Amino acid sequence: PNVCAQRERASVMAGWLQRPASGNDTVRRLILMQCRSLGNESDSTIERDLHYAEEDVRGCLDDELVDVLKDMASKCMQSCDFARYADRKNPCVFLYNLAAMPSMRSRHTYQDALLMKHTRLLKMVSPDQETWTVSLILTVLNVDYEKVMGQPSLQAAFSLAVRRAIAAVAGEGSSVEDVSVDLWAGAAIDVGIRPPRAGGRTAEEMHAALVGATPASLSVALEAAFREGGAALSAARGSGGPVHVGEIRQTPSLVSARTDAIFKVCAHGAWLEQNTRDWDGSQGGTLTGAAWGYKHSMQEDLDVVNRHSELMGFDEE
Repeated sequence: PNVCAQRERASVMAGWLQRPASGNDTVRRLILMQCRSLGNESDSTIERDLHYAEEDVRGCLDDELVDVLKDMASKCMQSCDFARYADRKNPCVFLYNLAAMPSMRSRHTYQDALLMKHTRLLKMVSPDQETWTVSLILTVLNVDYEKVMGQPSLQAAFSLAVRRAIAAVAGEGSSVEDVSVDLWAGAAIDVGIRPPRAGGRTAEEMHAALVGATPASLSVALEAAFREGGAALSAARGSGGPVHVGEIRQTPSLVSARTDAIFKVCAHGAWLEQNTRDWDGSQGGTLTGAAWGYKHSMQEDLDVVNRHSELMGFDEE
């Protein structure tokens, strides 16, 4: 039975109306509480809140799906914890990091979370293969990102060049209109490719074509796209040689709009919790201004969580 529906009926019988709980809000609360619980297992208040949040979600969703959501959120939080510890500059911590390798553990844990998203979550929340697309993250180097991000026309021309390159590598039938890009800080680009609208190729076939792509093959396609862009892209070039793909940070994977939204809530919810902890623990940095980056990052992550919570699709279940 649906716990949310039960509560609504109970409130009507009691003579007063209660606004039904949103499925998206209920899942969002569980994800954030799961992140907060990690490392705070001895805090009875947090553990109680997590229990109530989980109880609400299990009344609305399948137990296996709830377990995947919890595990994915936990892995994202562990990855953030390892990554932040790897950034510490204390000499004693540096020596410890040489042995413990938290940076590598952070990457591996994050990849584990991505694997759950691509292999388990996708088929649970998006069984219709027509909703699937292909996603990858890559870095493009020797680009003046300050100019690109500061000039809308240059940003549009650069994005078009990346889309042309991806469409060329994706193979026959793929077009620029099928590719979307999202520019991040640090030269990272989030790429999405949907099957051609005219049909003829499935997301799985496009995924098979892109899995074989390498930084070298992508760089060749990108340089060709830059030449096609001509003078409009000359200002985007850096001074360190040709524009090229440095690495494929996330290998091509099958995704859907729902899995992307759910994973973004998990990943940014984890960083929201991590930055909140760092902000709370940086008393001296608050006075000197060194810790205000945590505050700024908290707001950025909160905005992402709020925006994508509405796209998770649990209100329809």
